[in-house]
Amino acid sequence: MTHKGSPPSRTIYNRIVWDEEFYAPEDCIIGYLDRFVGIVEVPFGSFTTDPTDPTGVPFHRIRYFKHAADGNKIWERRIAEPQATK
Repeated sequence: MTHKGSPPSRTIYNRIVWDEEFYAPEDCIIGYLDRFVGIVEVPFGSFTTDPTDPTGVPFHRIRYFKHAADGNKIWERRIAEPQATK
């Protein structure tokens, strides 16, 4: 499967985990879409995608990653704009 535009959230997640020249995990916050509450922010280290964990969140719900110190977004999911109907 190919992705056009920005990379998927899983790619950014893995880069934060494994790329020592990118952002350190302890310096990042993940914003994800909770179905009942809306956007929830959690420290990178407390986020899990494990489906057997009751707090596990699937990658498709991640909306952004941001740097904790300055609040700048590292990555943000593009959301398709609704098409106008005629």
